[in-house]
Amino acid sequence: MRQLEIALWHVLNGDTTLAGLATGGTYQYPAPQETVAPFVVFQPMMQRPMRRLAGSDATTHAYLRTQYQVKGITESRSKTAGDAIAERIAALLDDGEAGIQAQLAAAGFPTLSVLAAFRADVVDYPEPVEGGSVFWHIGGVYEILVQ
Repeated sequence: MRQLEIALWHVLNGDTTLAGLATGGTYQYPAPQETVAPFVVFQPMMQRPMRRLAGSDATTHAYLRTQYQVKGITESRSKTAGDAIAERIAALLDDGEAGIQAQLAAAGFPTLSVLAAFRADVVDYPEPVEGGSVFWHIGGVYEILVQ
């Protein structure tokens, strides 16, 4: 859902603490090839319309269940910087309905309601590269329910 992706970008990009940790910027996946770590990327993983139940019209959507992978990418032998970015992302998005809702309204989508936002899973893996360095991918999969 494009409206939700715009709101997520504003929530992530507009946070000065996250910007100080992820100096390479925030991008909807993929980041430009020349991007220098550390940076944040996010991408939709799932969008599923949930149908109404129990006596109502089963063809009507009750809400949309979405999942977004949101992670920091750092280049270091240590996970410390990636952990700090992941913690800040969690502070913004885990129980982050109010912030996402505010950005939806600011972006001109006031008719969408954010019912819930929470971390559904953890992302944490290394990507070794030539020369002995490691790119760490650390963050989470966030479920956001909208109506």
